[in-house]
Amino acid sequence: MTPTHRTTRRLTAGLGVALALTAPLAPTVAAQSVTPATTAPGPSTSPPTTVVEQPAPTTSGTPTTTPVGPATSSLGDRVWLDLDADSAQDSGEPGIGNVVVALMRDGVEVARATTNAVGNYLFTGLPAGVYTVNVVSGLPNGVIPTAGTVSNTLLESPPATLAASSEIRTVDFGFVGSGEICSTVWLDNNGNGSRDSQEGVSKTTQVTLIGSNQIVYETKTDDRGNFCVKGLNLGNWTIAASGGKESTVAELTAAEPTKNLVQGIEVERAKAPSTLAFTGGSIASLLALAAAGITVGAVLVRRRPRRPQTDA
Repeated sequence: MTPTHRTTRRLTAGLGVALALTAPLAPTVAAQSVTPATTAPGPSTSPPTTVVEQPAPTTSGTPTTTPVGPATSSLGDRVWLDLDADSAQDSGEPGIGNVVVALMRDGVEVARATTNAVGNYLFTGLPAGVYTVNVVSGLPNGVIPTAGTVSNTLLESPPATLAASSEIRTVDFGFVGSGEICSTVWLDNNGNGSRDSQEGVSKTTQVTLIGSNQIVYETKTDDRGNFCVKGLNLGNWTIAASGGKESTVAELTAAEPTKNLVQGIEVERAKAPSTLAFTGGSIASLLALAAAGITVGAVLVRRRPRRPQTDA
């Protein structure tokens, strides 16, 4: 950078000669922007980490952005599907992946991150300060917030005060949908794909529902073979039962948010072996050995003597 010079005049004592003196001005350094470096989430369930890089200092040694302090803190947590709309993360409630969130300070966006497959996100390398998190984009269709937001329109978290070298992992966002899927899991004993009158239900069978945004929810059938899941987002859901032949797809729309799969989800009952196993062999070998009067296991089978025939 070429220094700028300022010209001054001063009279030299006794000579009355004007001299031109130059003095360098302090150089001007343009403020450098803060560029977030985001680590994209991989297949693992650990939260994606967004590191906020700090600007280079000026000639005075003071950073061009505030606050001043060590950038060693972190903030984040989870976006999830709050199926029962109670604003609490209940066991089994799934995370919502692919949601973009923005870290804000003093109304200015500092960095962005994308939730991973289980809905987690994390910002690291932060200086102390007061932050909020905004949900920017990527939410599934037909959901509304239940927790963690100041406003339904802004989708912004309450302010979180982050101290130096600290961590806040409580900035969560819950959402609930208007969708509902109910059905029955039944035993297809004869394997014909149709529920016959003598075919019963499958109790306590695991049922998996897979939706958009990497949402995976698992439930179990009750004693009558039924299951019902409420609070789902709109869109296509794939339903599969443990032991089932194939999955079923149900589409939830704004016009039809509830699906009652009347035909049910079929599973095939485990077939019994064609021959029963005993100590010493199968049923056929057991009968052959018995005829010869040989001990099988702990049972002694003796051949009965024939009765002598008498003349009438």
